[in-house]
Amino acid sequence: MFSNIHKLFTPSLNTTFYFKNVVLLIPKMTQQLLINFSKSLKYHNYDNAKFIGSILLNLDPKYHLLLPISLYLDGEYSRSIFFLTEIDTYTSNFYLALNYMKLKNLRRP
Repeated sequence: MFSNIHKLFTPSLNTTFYFKNVVLLIPKMTQQLLINFSKSLKYHNYDNAKFIGSILLNLDPKYHLLLPISLYLDGEYSRSIFFLTEIDTYTSNFYLALNYMKLKNLRRP
């Protein structure tokens, strides 16, 4: 009776294999999310693009520009500036300047 209970708590090959499958599915999921992100931008569905951009930002830091760009395209310039100030690349500085220009033009009468 006790030998069966001991088997319940020992790691098996199936659980290890399961975790390997989960790790292997992440690039496929990321690829599908990138496809959905590009389709969202193509059809001007910026709410969906912002949601996917935030998921991709949490998955991999190399997608850090997708969320601020989608925020800029949706017209949320202040939120986009908030994310862009943490990034120091030429692209982020370009979008930072665009955001400030849009905010300046909005304040004009």
